[in-house]
Order: sequence, then C-alpha cells, then structure tokens
Amino acid sequence: MTRRSDDEAFGETAMTESLRTVDEVITAHRTLEGAGFEVRRPFPRPGRDLIDPFLLLDEMGPVDLGPGQAKGAPDHPHRGFET
Repeated sequence: MTRRSDDEAFGETAMTESLRTVDEVITAHRTLEGAGFEVRRPFPRPGRDLIDPFLLLDEMGPVDLGPGQAKGAPDHPHRGFET
C-alpha cells in the first residue's frame, strides 16, 4: 500500500481557484455584558435569523484593570465554552 502526499490527495493546491466577493460587511454593536464590561458583538442582529445562537464572535479589550477591578459574568448557557 502506497501512501499519497497531501498534494496528491487534494491536487496541486488546496486553495480555491475562484475569487469570491464580500456579500456584506457587518458592523459590531457595543453592549455591556455581565458586571458591566464592554463587548463588541456583530450578531445576533435583525435579518440574520439563521445564524446559530451558539456562534459567538465577541470582541473585548484591551482594557487595563487594577487589582480587584476584574469584571465577570453570571451563569449563562455557554459558560465554560472557549470563546
């Protein structure tokens, strides 16, 4: 049995050969989360009802906090997920 290299298995390149266009640019809205830390979140948003509710794309920081100033979030459905 001979093992094929990745190049042989996927052709000469694994990159797509066709160009795709950007369908939409979504601007994230700012919101306060948990104990009051700011989060920039692009969805959920009107018109994007088919996006899975557990698809998380939050942007936080950078924030400089002193000792004892860290803010957390209470229990929530996706607590413990890597986000």
